[in-house]
Amino acid sequence: MDRATRRRGSRPLLVTLALLLALAASGLLTARPAVADPPGGLYPDNVYGPGGACCYGQFGTWFSSGGLGLKGRAVWTWSNGATEDSHAQWDAPNLDENSPYTVDAFIPHNFATAKAHYVVSGMGASQEVVRDQNPVSDNWLNLGQFCPDTRGHLFVRLTDRGDPAGSTQITADAMRFTRVPGGQCAHQRPVLLVRGINVTTDPGGDVKAYWGPLPGFLANHGWTNLHYIAYYHHDVNGDFIPNYGRTVPPNNGEYNGGSACTPGATSTSPDLNCSLRHIAWNLAWYIYRNWSSKNIDVRIAAHSQGGLITRWMLYRVQNHDPAFPPSLLVSNVVTLGTPHSGAWLAAVLNTNPPILATQINELLPPEDPNGGFTRELNNNAKHPNAANGTDWTLIASEAFATVDSGNGLPLHDGDQVVTAARALGGMDNSTIHRVVYMAGASICHPGPIPGGCVRYVDAVGTSLVPIKESDMGAPWTVPGPGIQVGPWTDNALFFRTW
Repeated sequence: MDRATRRRGSRPLLVTLALLLALAASGLLTARPAVADPPGGLYPDNVYGPGGACCYGQFGTWFSSGGLGLKGRAVWTWSNGATEDSHAQWDAPNLDENSPYTVDAFIPHNFATAKAHYVVSGMGASQEVVRDQNPVSDNWLNLGQFCPDTRGHLFVRLTDRGDPAGSTQITADAMRFTRVPGGQCAHQRPVLLVRGINVTTDPGGDVKAYWGPLPGFLANHGWTNLHYIAYYHHDVNGDFIPNYGRTVPPNNGEYNGGSACTPGATSTSPDLNCSLRHIAWNLAWYIYRNWSSKNIDVRIAAHSQGGLITRWMLYRVQNHDPAFPPSLLVSNVVTLGTPHSGAWLAAVLNTNPPILATQINELLPPEDPNGGFTRELNNNAKHPNAANGTDWTLIASEAFATVDSGNGLPLHDGDQVVTAARALGGMDNSTIHRVVYMAGASICHPGPIPGGCVRYVDAVGTSLVPIKESDMGAPWTVPGPGIQVGPWTDNALFFRTW
């Protein structure tokens, strides 16, 4: 007798309800709920199935296989046509979120004749996988390779939907999740590059070019899903976000907006008079609509005021501001020369000559009478977290003098715009990573500037430069040779601990 005959029997499998009831009454087939866990569990690590210690469930009508399967606990049901009546599901927890996993279903030698419909969910959209169970006998059936979600979970759902009702048998048994050595799921996750300020009356430009060679460096190191955030009137070659808060339901009005924030409302809008609060609001809805609502984690690299935008966004979402999305998934943030504790250069710009603009005022230090924006962040957003927790790395430079002497300071100070103390201040040092490039590294903020220094985003070489580090409040390391900004950004986007 061939395998198909052994499975199907010698007559067609168009089974009536009366026959199913008769078989169940005879004890040959038993409908049952999820099997109780046996002491100690049945399955090895990262294998889950009926009767296991956790992570498996079945719903609807399933029948005992009579001792078949990897551990003798396989169950089966009849195909149900175009609609679902019964399903089984597996939830693999505690996986490495940065590594892909091969997923395999164990198929016993009987009660498995269907083209089975599996749905695998992890990072990104759920993927339906149709596999023919019939050719497999007491062996593993490969469903493919998948990346876990940001909590380290992979979910598999097997449904009775598919083949004509009563025509084939679908089996549910052990599901195996095997880590792929050397695989990189983290690099598939979106990386958002959030630009800094453009101090002109009609701001904007090529957002990708703004980042210099850094995107190419990141792409060469596996980060291929890069998104350039554009929020000024003349920004091009990026994802333009100023309408996201208005166009994504629910419509929350103009959160700290106005004509300066509305595209087309004036000849220059959005411009320097559009509040960083409003930009953060749009950025939040942009992330939520494109990724967080689909259970996809993003990572952010932000330069200068881009870090303040990111920090305000996570601060308001964490505090359940009704104007913001209900939650975000942002696992890693790295800021380059961000004035977390303000920048006195903003005071200089407001006085000599005056450039009176909302964004410049929002860069003022918290001790300035007009420094309300950074003051609120420093008082209330010491370490803002997304729903999945957020790992923060702050990168600063001491390329020049480190004296912070108020609004009379020389422009060549710290990284020529933001002192290291300002770029590292205002957050909880015990929960963040801090990196400072010393004078010999010649890292500066706007550059290239006379004096041989290079911008943060241009420092992607392989030569070692003098740096010092502090992790989670630990004492500063003695300045010594370290990697440049590009490699540090790569590490900060990937790792959640050092």
